[in-house]
Amino acid sequence: MTDPDDRAASSPSVEAVAHALRRLRPDCYRIDAGPTGPLVSLTMRASEAGRRNGAAKIVSLLADHGLRLDRADGADPVEALTASDRTRLVVRRGGAG
Repeated sequence: MTDPDDRAASSPSVEAVAHALRRLRPDCYRIDAGPTGPLVSLTMRASEAGRRNGAAKIVSLLADHGLRLDRADGADPVEALTASDRTRLVVRRGGAG
């Protein structure tokens, strides 16, 4: 089990996440501050394929800045974001985890 203090230390700021996603239209995603780090959700209204492309772009842009979406269950973050506009994933620093 991961210590909550370790998780907080591995979390970027909301501003760092916003900077990483600056190439996307702001109405495509939402960033919220969460207790364990910034939370990202996909808010765009589009077909499933369009939502998948948007989610893949979010994951790619975060990775370009050394960030990743944390899925405790190990599921694919692109699929999780595509499935529902209520899915909010925590952003972490570093590689896949």
